[in-house]
Amino acid sequence: MKNQKIRRAAGIFTRFVILVVLGFTALASAPVLLTLGSYCYFQLTEEMLPGIAVGGVPVGGLQSAEAARDLHKIWNEDLQLKAVDITNPSHSWEIAPLELGLRVAVDESIANAYALGRSGNFVESVGSMLAILKFGVEIDPVVELDLVLAKQGLERWAERVYIAPRDADLNIDEDRLVQIESLPGRTLDVTASLHMLVEEPEAILLDHQLVPFVTLENPAQRQDVSSQADAVQSLLGSSPTIRAYDPVTDERFVWSPEPVLIASWINIESEGEQLKVSLHDESLSRYVMEIEASLGEERGLDNDVVEEALRSGLLGKETETLVIEYLPGTYIVEPADNLVSISLK
Repeated sequence: MKNQKIRRAAGIFTRFVILVVLGFTALASAPVLLTLGSYCYFQLTEEMLPGIAVGGVPVGGLQSAEAARDLHKIWNEDLQLKAVDITNPSHSWEIAPLELGLRVAVDESIANAYALGRSGNFVESVGSMLAILKFGVEIDPVVELDLVLAKQGLERWAERVYIAPRDADLNIDEDRLVQIESLPGRTLDVTASLHMLVEEPEAILLDHQLVPFVTLENPAQRQDVSSQADAVQSLLGSSPTIRAYDPVTDERFVWSPEPVLIASWINIESEGEQLKVSLHDESLSRYVMEIEASLGEERGLDNDVVEEALRSGLLGKETETLVIEYLPGTYIVEPADNLVSISLK
């Protein structure tokens, strides 16, 4: 009876030990089984390993097609780069990468991400998978540059970047001279810009997100109009005065045009690279005719002499007093007339 109790106790203890051993074995093998299960799951599906990102885009747990759509949208559709004039960084423009033939190769980039934790031998693959699941990993996307599209895009942008040079010029505002300084223009150097784009497309797209634009300065053809400005200022500052005397009536006349009127006579026009300053002949002739009309129908002045005097006065020269002449006329002599009465007619 006593031996039977001992055997029963020994059996219970043995079963307990076996259960404990089995429990510890199961506990110890759980991570292995979990790892093997995870490995098998991801080997048999198209899901990316959790924790993977491509170019900052989380793709872990996504199917390849879903990951490709996200990557394409963020990098090839939504992203805007900044094109910067490297000679004057204050000038910049927003530009889409695809405008310059620059893009992320989505399929190749997703294939590289999908291969993480799946390539190499079994031990390497499992080790890589565990590291990714624990720490995560980010890889750079593959960048492609289409040279034909890049050149075409830069040529289109050259039209937008172009600024025509501004020649030095002169304007007259009422009786005031306005001098316009020359400004150089700007042209995009397509060849040099394309060369810089070809040198480092990955850095441009992934790191800096800045597109270097190489520009050239176009000098203005006409840069100095100081001599013409002096000539115009001299005309504006002149005070031409036409003086005339009527010896018959002992009258004296003075005509002096206002500065605004003088300004309207000045003609400024471009002749190639030069600026030409002249006087409007028609305007001067019209003013001379107004002087003559003010004398009435019987008196007059030599228009050529008056215009010459006016031009001399505009050049700052002193002019002599002109003598008014009476125009020839007819008079029917009456019986009561004599030489004195006729002369007074």
